[in-house]
Amino acid sequence: MIYRPNEESDAGMIELRIADLTNPLGGTFDLSRCGDAEKSLCISTGYRKGKIAANANKIEVWLTPRFLIEKDLRSTAKHFEPIMTQWNPAKAPIGMMFTWGNWNDLSWYDYATGLSMTDFNQSNLYHLDLTHTTSTGSESNNSIVSLHFRNAPLQEFHVHFGKPE
Repeated sequence: MIYRPNEESDAGMIELRIADLTNPLGGTFDLSRCGDAEKSLCISTGYRKGKIAANANKIEVWLTPRFLIEKDLRSTAKHFEPIMTQWNPAKAPIGMMFTWGNWNDLSWYDYATGLSMTDFNQSNLYHLDLTHTTSTGSESNNSIVSLHFRNAPLQEFHVHFGKPE
């Protein structure tokens, strides 16, 4: 992941690498060097399994490998069942989930599961084409991120999937 305080420049850019996490499949990025982003944003790998008290007033962003959800679909990942049939692992092995940290209902989230690794590289988190789902399994393009979190620092973060060095 790349943090850019100014979208037009690489000045102040910070790279946050999944490989640097203690647990690459269930870790949280340290956003303390990313302006005041950590006050309103938490970015993690894996998927949301429950409410996290420290994230009560934050947007949670989850970089989620499809195989991880598939493995736990009958248990801790069952809230993702409504979106699994349309999630093509050949095109998009990694999905991105967005939720509000204070919500108890795990089935309320926005998601991007149709983007290839190249697609993610094209824009910041704020401009992703997201779909919203609710506990009823209904879906729409009225994203909770775009409707409620316009002032969040999502535009400062870019996901970049490149070749490991």
